[in-house]
Amino acid sequence: MEPEPRPDPEPQPSPNPIPDSELQKEERPLKIIAASTVRPVWIFKDRIEVRHAKGKEPDRVVARMRDIAYVQFQKGSVWKNPCINLFMKDGKKIPLIYAMYSSKAKRELEEIAALIQSCLG
Repeated sequence: MEPEPRPDPEPQPSPNPIPDSELQKEERPLKIIAASTVRPVWIFKDRIEVRHAKGKEPDRVVARMRDIAYVQFQKGSVWKNPCINLFMKDGKKIPLIYAMYSSKAKRELEEIAALIQSCLG
């Protein structure tokens, strides 16, 4: 005589589930550009955001890396400030950031443009 089959046991929750706070940790930005104290620009691997320190306006995604066709760095001169422009795949141009003309600002923006370009894949 064969023994009767047993019913499948009830699934049990794992003894130590991972807390939500562990699952939802925010990634670290690759770079934060403190263009001003109110609207710093945060560069992540997949997006560029503007964050508002005072909380008066909502943070917003400026661009997703996958939507950027190319990044243009303009060196600037005594009459024109250096800047970074994003040219989107849909044809739009987004002026990302500019700085007062100086050799330090020029180098910094050049490095930022290269960082963004490296995220485009």
